[in-house]
Amino acid sequence: CFGADWTETVFKAGSEAAAGLLQAVSAGMDDVGRQRFTTNHVDFSSLEADQKDACVSLFNLFEFWRDRAFAFDTSVLDFLRAQGLFERSTLVEPDSGTLGGVFLFTGPGFKLYGSDWPQHSMGLPVTEQPDPIYGRWVGQTYERLFRSNAPEMVQVDATIMSYPLHAPRRSYICARLPWTAGEQRLILSASVLLN
Repeated sequence: CFGADWTETVFKAGSEAAAGLLQAVSAGMDDVGRQRFTTNHVDFSSLEADQKDACVSLFNLFEFWRDRAFAFDTSVLDFLRAQGLFERSTLVEPDSGTLGGVFLFTGPGFKLYGSDWPQHSMGLPVTEQPDPIYGRWVGQTYERLFRSNAPEMVQVDATIMSYPLHAPRRSYICARLPWTAGEQRLILSASVLLN
């Protein structure tokens, strides 16, 4: 939806790269000194026409969520497929002993941690991602959303450790929606469009 600001740093030696990444990760910063994770709320009315076109599926999802009075059933998955969001969506439910809940579903498009991550993640706490700092950040975000029970759409700029010594900056738009399933069950969906 938005132009990405990518920075590549070339190190002359592997040990130099490892030291730089270790220092950045431990300081909560990326390899060029930016915060590892930043978010900005997205206001649909302020987007340019081409940005609205790119993000329309997420706004359609918001409308669908609102029209259904936040009720979750299998038609939500059908709607995600129809909007092209199924591949890059997750479903999470709260767990009393786990910050941010546990993964119920991870779409097959989430391969940042490897092609088997979507299957491997099911049932895992959100915080138990291969990048533990990113996992903790996502867990804290989801915990806040479980408590507030409010939707949000944000632009995220994040440095995510995907493989040893590989931490690319990622930019994405994410619609996070709390759904009710049955009388007491809460499910959070997160659908992502990469910038």
